[in-house]
Amino acid sequence: MTHWSNLAHRTAADLKATGMQVRTNTVATAIDAAAKRLAVRRDDGPTEEL
Repeated sequence: MTHWSNLAHRTAADLKATGMQVRTNTVATAIDAAAKRLAVRRDDGPTEEL
């Protein structure tokens, strides 16, 4: 498996400079498009709703 940065055209720092938040080692576990909510889980366990 290749590292995600090998596929990216911009670095995480480039994206952060535009105001984006880069979350690596994170999996989306639920998407509610109507409510504009996303549930995510980090590899180390904690879950969060965005």
